Amino acid sequence: MKILQLNIRNFRGFGDFELKPNGHVLIMGEPGAGKSDLINALVRLLYPYSDRLPTIELDFHHRNVQDPIVIEAVIGELSDELKQEFFDEIEYWDNWEHALVEESESISKLGKPQFVEVIRLGYRVDWTDEDDIQRVQRYYPKFGRDQVAQLTRVTRTKIQRLGFAYTLGIQGNPLSLAPRSMFRRIINAYDQDDFERSTEHYVSGVAKAATEFSSAHEVRLALKDVLTQIRPFSDDLEPVEHADSLIFTPAELSSSSLMRALEPSFDLGDELGHLPQSRLGTTLLQSLGVSEVLATAERENGIFAIDDLSDGLDATTAQHLAATAINRAGQCWITTRSGAVAEAFEPSEVVRLNLRNDGSRKPHQGWTHESKHDRKLVRNWYHVLAPALSFRAVAVVEGPSDFASLHTLGLLLGRKSPRSAPSNHGLAIVSAAEQGSGGDRQVLELAQYAARMGLNAVAVVDGDKRNSNYSNLTCEEYGISMVRLPDHMAIEESILDDVPLDAISNAVAEICKAYGIDDGDIQNIDPAHVIAIATNRIKRSNLHRGMVYELAKYVVNNLLSKLLQCIICASKYQTPRFFQL
Repeated sequence: MKILQLNIRNFRGFGDFELKPNGHVLIMGEPGAGKSDLINALVRLLYPYSDRLPTIELDFHHRNVQDPIVIEAVIGELSDELKQEFFDEIEYWDNWEHALVEESESISKLGKPQFVEVIRLGYRVDWTDEDDIQRVQRYYPKFGRDQVAQLTRVTRTKIQRLGFAYTLGIQGNPLSLAPRSMFRRIINAYDQDDFERSTEHYVSGVAKAATEFSSAHEVRLALKDVLTQIRPFSDDLEPVEHADSLIFTPAELSSSSLMRALEPSFDLGDELGHLPQSRLGTTLLQSLGVSEVLATAERENGIFAIDDLSDGLDATTAQHLAATAINRAGQCWITTRSGAVAEAFEPSEVVRLNLRNDGSRKPHQGWTHESKHDRKLVRNWYHVLAPALSFRAVAVVEGPSDFASLHTLGLLLGRKSPRSAPSNHGLAIVSAAEQGSGGDRQVLELAQYAARMGLNAVAVVDGDKRNSNYSNLTCEEYGISMVRLPDHMAIEESILDDVPLDAISNAVAEICKAYGIDDGDIQNIDPAHVIAIATNRIKRSNLHRGMVYELAKYVVNNLLSKLLQCIICASKYQTPRFFQL
């Protein structure tokens, strides 16, 4: 079972939003882009008891309570049981056009293989001024959606048939035995009697234990001490004589209240005995919560949602849970900020939410890499672009040398003046090549890829002769901004720019000595050759990071610093611009 189309209107950060997933869905994006709001929209639509969730004015987009909140989905890949269950509500979807088939289409056309049976579900909240009570309805859009009084209601029983499950990060309560908990849902699916018998035994045992407690000798004596202080209940009976007939009972002796009082405890094998769940670490807690959802989805082949999968988890555990989710569920919707989680998904399944300047949210989806050119680019997807999808902007540099220089300078700036660091501006710096240089073309294409995912993308290139014709036209062609170093200048020269020669020679000598590298006798050569020798040593031995640290006093004011500040400036524009240093 899968959602083929999701529409959200007037709900939180979504004014008018549409998404057609490519299988499973991994949602990424910068903070505030609406990742959690999207998961909450699914919960409102598919959780059987969502009508009991509170709706306040802030849940309406821009607090526009004049228009209703509307969430609708087209759900396909239905089991035979669900097709029978929703027989009257069945509609058809065109898999080739990725669109709903109009009801007027002929039956003969629907006999073709690209047409599949689907159902549509809707959720609507209308604001009322009467005691701030909101009218919540779940309905079938097939039968109309405009007239509130005529909406065909979806029963809670039918919603339960869909088997939707969700967890909201570490906010959940895994292994809860409360009546409508996820764990109880898994228990009830076995359809046996021993749990019910155990529950009855538990309730009666608590009642019996309370009675035994009441008969304890110290309790009886204490009761008599208290009751002797009050006036007689009647002329024939002193209050103290009631002590033997008074007992203590639980305030609410019901199976539901007693089940909520139970908390799982774990023996972790460290000789400390059983630790209650409340004392466990966030990794185990979130792993349990996600695993509960997976157990439900595996049994029912349903749709499930996980918000903030990476929070509280190490990268290995998060990636394992994501891979397991993909393997077991009909469709999983996961939000994350972790590139490790993204590695479990196909690029076409990744949706990046983009927060625009006007406050609106727009989805940018990955695509299927069928061409040789796209397959070449996807090599950089997992380790380069995926981790950057949680940023607002990305700067693509030619290779690890450029990355090491700019990244190190960014760290130095962050320590001295956090507001001037790239991270403060939501900017990630990535390399187009793992070693050597990716070349201008690869930088441009990778930046273009990033722009198609909704990032403000900046390509950073050296001042080589071969790229001297770059301009605003190049930026418009690729849909990116570009920053180019001065003519005939590479990253090594920018590090050394405007730095005293003696500081350069001393820094090279110090670093080479530390790494056991020949420094070319740089401290004793003709000053006219210091720059050439230093540039050669930096490039040949990959000393970029060390040189930036050693020359920190000067580097923060030289060309490398200007380059970084220009990149930050370029990353703020949502329209392509060319910057020549």
